[in-house]
Amino acid sequence: VNTYQSNPLEPDSDGDGLLDEFEVTTSLTDPTQPDSDGDGLTDEEEVSSGLTDPNNPDSDGDGLWDGTEDADRDGHQDFLETDPEVFDTDNDGMDDGWEVLYSDETWCVLGRLDPLNPADGALDIDGDGLTSVEEYQLTIAEGEETIEAPTIPCHPDTDADGVLDGVEVEGDYGLGGTDPNNPDTDDDGLLDGTEDSDGDGEWLQGVETDPTNPDTDGDGLVDGAEVTTDPLDPTTDGDALTDGQEVLVLGTDPLLEDSDGDGLWDDLEVGLGADTDPGSQTLPLDPDTDGDGIPDGIEDWNHDGAVDVEETNPRLPDSDGDGLL
Repeated sequence: VNTYQSNPLEPDSDGDGLLDEFEVTTSLTDPTQPDSDGDGLTDEEEVSSGLTDPNNPDSDGDGLWDGTEDADRDGHQDFLETDPEVFDTDNDGMDDGWEVLYSDETWCVLGRLDPLNPADGALDIDGDGLTSVEEYQLTIAEGEETIEAPTIPCHPDTDADGVLDGVEVEGDYGLGGTDPNNPDTDDDGLLDGTEDSDGDGEWLQGVETDPTNPDTDGDGLVDGAEVTTDPLDPTTDGDALTDGQEVLVLGTDPLLEDSDGDGLWDDLEVGLGADTDPGSQTLPLDPDTDGDGIPDGIEDWNHDGAVDVEETNPRLPDSDGDGLL
């Protein structure tokens, strides 16, 4: 039950033209506030016109307050006014509030919308490849939900990533298009326009990184992290270790096939590549694994990863066990 501090000596405490009793029992408005919903129209004006709801500042839900739409407060839609009863006054597929927002030069780089022009929904006023109504109706999927995600109809590149909105929506990179509201769709640290460098909506394999795949070459490093390594080559230095294995696991240099300079490639020292005996691994960051003063690559002089006849063991400081290094 609502209680109000109305004036018992005044039949119309707020002076809005409606009796307190009527407001409490019939219109259900606040008898102490002449404009209960704060929309710019008095309760009496809304009740008398019967067009708008005195308890809802935006009766038609278009994003514009009733008092903004009925600017002269006469209860009628007049010339140059939008209709506070109609979500989309000009019936072009876009709500009045959205059109008013993008009639402002603050947002608009190219062209503007008009909530009283039924033709502008079908126009591509910013030249991005999408009509205004297509931009208004864009959605994205988040899990099992579909979320409204309109782009700016008077700015060709809403997220300023270097790719036109229409190209992002209609692009085909193998996993679909990119998100015109997210400058880095795959969150790899690179703008979509940096990855799709020619801005054509397609992934040019071997030349461009994929803006829908954070790790284009599948080496374990996201594209944006491959500043010195090649984001299009999983093994930049040409050994059998991916750049991600070298950087994230082993700590070896992905730009050098032999990080410790001992004459053995990193991949061979960890049992990969040309290693014929993966069980006899040496340390890829220590040029003399056994500390006997002889580099691993000299001990394994044929670089096959195995201890062969006439080779010393790079993992044992005394290969023949005679007590002498």
